[in-house]
Amino acid sequence: MKCRVDERDILVDLKENSKRNLMNPIGSVIENARKERNLTQEELAELSQVNLRTIQRIENNENIPRESTLRLICKVLDIDMTSFDKPNSISETNTQKTYRILNQLFHLFFIVILNLVIVFVFGFLTIDSFANVNSNFGALILSFFIPYFIITKTSEMSGVERLLKYGTGILIYGFIFLSIMIKDNEGKPLILIFASGLYLITLFYGKSLLSKNQK
Repeated sequence: MKCRVDERDILVDLKENSKRNLMNPIGSVIENARKERNLTQEELAELSQVNLRTIQRIENNENIPRESTLRLICKVLDIDMTSFDKPNSISETNTQKTYRILNQLFHLFFIVILNLVIVFVFGFLTIDSFANVNSNFGALILSFFIPYFIITKTSEMSGVERLLKYGTGILIYGFIFLSIMIKDNEGKPLILIFASGLYLITLFYGKSLLSKNQK
């Protein structure tokens, strides 16, 4: 008889917890479920195969996850997907939608400006009329330290994602410069091509180097 009473108490607690979860934003539900299972965000990201930054944004209610992403997370945390059908748990308000769009636009603007600045710096140090041996050496140093700094701030990104976001400008600029060299058959300095290659390689593979240093 005592076991039955205990089982009923557990069921009541589960129902009350479910009601409370339905009233919370989706991020709070996922965060609470993760903590109940003593999982860190990194462990949840690894088990669910979802980007760590995505999980962080979801738990901070900065992002409304896609159904496929939510399904992966719920599978690990054993959360019923139907519990998110309530308006307060998954629906996106106009304010949230506006904030999300503005945040994405600002992030895109920042990425574009950053790529342009990097291209300008490398071009000025390597092929500008004022470029010399010292500036070329400076370009080589920056071609390693700039991507290394980017990696320290974007360690949750994959190499491909980081390369697309922060290497597109250099990649396009280097390709155009190489095409002009081949077309004109001019002996322009190859330092830009070398520096661009070092920049892109460090940007893509540098995370492994960072991991070794942290150990």
